[in-house]
Amino acid sequence: MNVETHLTQEQLQRWVRQELAEADEELVERHLQTCDDCALLIDDLEIEIDPFVDVLRVSASAASDTVSAGFLTQFAHESGDSAAAERRSLSSSARWQPELLLASGGIGEVWVALDLLLGRTVALKKLKQETAGIPSIQRRFLTEARITAQINHPGTVTVMDLVDDGPDSFYVMTLVQGKSLAELIQRAHREQPASKEFDSSMSQLVRHWIMVARTIAYAHTKSVLHRDIKSENVIVGEYGQVTVIDWGLAKRMDARDEESEAIEPTLPAQNSPLATRPGIRLGTPCFMAPEQALGENASIDEQTDVWGLGAMLYEILSGAPPFYGSTPEQVIRAVVHQPIPRLNLSFPSLPMGLCELCASALHKDKTLRTTTAKELADSVEKWLNAHAVQQQSTAARQKLFELSDDIMLIFDGTPKVIWANAAWESVLGWDPDSLIGTLPNSLVHPDDVNADDEVYEKLERGETASGIERRTQARDGSYRWFSWTATPIAGEQSICAIGRDIHDQRQRSADYESLLNSAPDATLVVDGDRVIRMVNQQMIELFGYREEELLGQKIEILLPERFRQSHPQHVANYMRQPSVQKMADRDGLIGLHKSGAEFPVAIRLSPVQLQSALHFVASIRTIN
Repeated sequence: MNVETHLTQEQLQRWVRQELAEADEELVERHLQTCDDCALLIDDLEIEIDPFVDVLRVSASAASDTVSAGFLTQFAHESGDSAAAERRSLSSSARWQPELLLASGGIGEVWVALDLLLGRTVALKKLKQETAGIPSIQRRFLTEARITAQINHPGTVTVMDLVDDGPDSFYVMTLVQGKSLAELIQRAHREQPASKEFDSSMSQLVRHWIMVARTIAYAHTKSVLHRDIKSENVIVGEYGQVTVIDWGLAKRMDARDEESEAIEPTLPAQNSPLATRPGIRLGTPCFMAPEQALGENASIDEQTDVWGLGAMLYEILSGAPPFYGSTPEQVIRAVVHQPIPRLNLSFPSLPMGLCELCASALHKDKTLRTTTAKELADSVEKWLNAHAVQQQSTAARQKLFELSDDIMLIFDGTPKVIWANAAWESVLGWDPDSLIGTLPNSLVHPDDVNADDEVYEKLERGETASGIERRTQARDGSYRWFSWTATPIAGEQSICAIGRDIHDQRQRSADYESLLNSAPDATLVVDGDRVIRMVNQQMIELFGYREEELLGQKIEILLPERFRQSHPQHVANYMRQPSVQKMADRDGLIGLHKSGAEFPVAIRLSPVQLQSALHFVASIRTIN
């Protein structure tokens, strides 16, 4: 084999896979000892996934089944002289005893090890024999270990020990058990309706996200950037503990470039947009900030990690990162050139406030992007706490509403019904759950729907709309009259509508109006506030007004000015002791025509109960 200035990628691949003849292997190894450029190329080979990440992603069940001390000792014994030799090679560090080789990559390997001092299971990462003698690899391996150790936070793995022993260097850390946040997100959205409601499972995912954001914020206080934030790099334990893993691309902001590049970035198949891509563009395409996608490494800073957090939050809310494509190149182009898809437009049921916070972390213009991970975490946590209080209030309100005989519903800004109470079934025969997702006026009589524009305009101004009388369809196809009151819910983008059944009252009113029109005398119905509520045709002809000119007016409109001041007291006295009074000329009572002409009248009074309120009926005749 000929080795000129530098090794080819094919030569390196064959050397890593141990496919070279012994003489050629020695030639490559001698070259790597003296050429750091070729040694660094090993990181970019398409080799196995970083074993460190595999260990951190091991499931709790798998770990509990395979990592008992007795089994590990037996497995190591049965695996032959090679594994036994590895244990003996680390015998100088008597405390840490490798027991089970979990995975091996191109330049490193991770073992499950026993802490002989404390009797616990840990993860031990060491250099692979083939690359252990390369100085640049050794330096970067130690840098990775030290960066990981400096992030001493509940949200990261704990580095327990580091042995700097050249080719025999290794470090020891906690063995994290659980499921990736990516798995939990996908499971939550499989169980979600297409509308993406913000339910309790999504709320819990946001709680996990806040812990991730606070871990990244802490790393920034230590001048460390993660640079590969994604849901696959977050492990959630059985009891809710959240751990950010894979600091392989982490960089100290105050370090020289050659010291800041950690060893072995994760190297899965490169055709996946969700895979970490080492090299000039550092990170994972679907979660890359624009400055990462452009390869502007000098522009990468804390706000780059803020973008990653925003992309992860976007994934939690929608089920997918903001940009996706069949190839990494497609995704990178989208990150650079396409606008962020707006969550609230795609999924109107998602809370607007949280969508806006997510969007604030995903501004392509860094001057508009949320400045720090702490600021973003604080804002989201404040919103989530307020939302939880609001949900408790809503639950209490709905529990109270369930006891009501009135039909009630809550609809959002779409507008779609998001809740209906049990009275819908007892009053109209509708299962409340069957109304969820329907339009609030879907059951309103077609002749009444056109009158809703003015109501919606009032609600948009934040005002209550009351006295909205509409016919509402029952399950059997019939209609009943309801008087609705609609009120915007403070702090929410929703409306509470309460409908009171007035069908029988309306029917009685219709019957009474029919009787009025059949009466021979001019007749009107007046409420306790002296407001005219009904008139018959004879009344209209006698006084010369149109019906709409009389309804809603005080009865004094029909009296000359000189009688108007004293008349209210007469009405009040009558309403205190109502009784039927026969037709008679009462103290020279005078009527006033619309034209201004006056004429003497006789009047008959009788009390009547309408819509649960006392009214009186006045029948009027002219006196010749």
